[in-house]
Amino acid sequence: MRVFGLSFLFVIVLFVTLIATMPLGFVLDRAPMQRLGVRWSGTSGTIYSGQINGVVAGAQSIGDIAIRLDPMDLVNRKISYFVEWTGVPGSGTAGVSVGRDSVAISDLNASIDIEPLVGLAGELRRIGGTASIRSGEVLFVRDVCVEASGQVTTNVLGRAAASYGQTGSDLVGILSCDGSMLNIPLSGSVSGGDTVDAQIRVGLSEPSSFSSSVKTTNPELSALLLLRGFERVGDMLSYNRTVQIGGA
Repeated sequence: MRVFGLSFLFVIVLFVTLIATMPLGFVLDRAPMQRLGVRWSGTSGTIYSGQINGVVAGAQSIGDIAIRLDPMDLVNRKISYFVEWTGVPGSGTAGVSVGRDSVAISDLNASIDIEPLVGLAGELRRIGGTASIRSGEVLFVRDVCVEASGQVTTNVLGRAAASYGQTGSDLVGILSCDGSMLNIPLSGSVSGGDTVDAQIRVGLSEPSSFSSSVKTTNPELSALLLLRGFERVGDMLSYNRTVQIGGA
């Protein structure tokens, strides 16, 4: 029995040693990341603790991602990392767990600059501002969004309202799943009584989209929005855009 116990301990130690010393680049080169349109310029360290440099998803530059493995989750046949991201679009931290057919993101906290987001129309990027995600939780199973929660806030409405002499609230919403997509609904208002609703839908294997609707009685704002790509639909002004963030 003692020999069996020592042998089992030896196997565990050998396994952990192999995990801790395996180069991160070796593993990433064999992972199906290209299917999601993700590429990078270089790696350093091991899969236990390393860094992925120059990450790009589709046409969007992400920046550098530092990772640290949680070895205890290997017992449950999961790979879990603490992830710290820094780049031109912003920065953030999260826990990421990868199962056989699932990806789970937990405790996501991030600050994002609007202007560098290439998926948005130029008019929206020029408004600028920031967006934040707090206490985000997202679960994808076979590329389908199954569970999501957490608060998203952006000051882009306030900045846009200031351009025509009004005061706007933050756009605020709660993460959710809508079909297979991660859904980010946002709403806010402007001092003149105008209301704004926006929706961002993000998929792992489907095109992502942004839509917005504005209800206003201000003729100057209506004219401005029509010049910036909005269309009149009944008593609303509507804007829609689809972008392929990842995938082939």
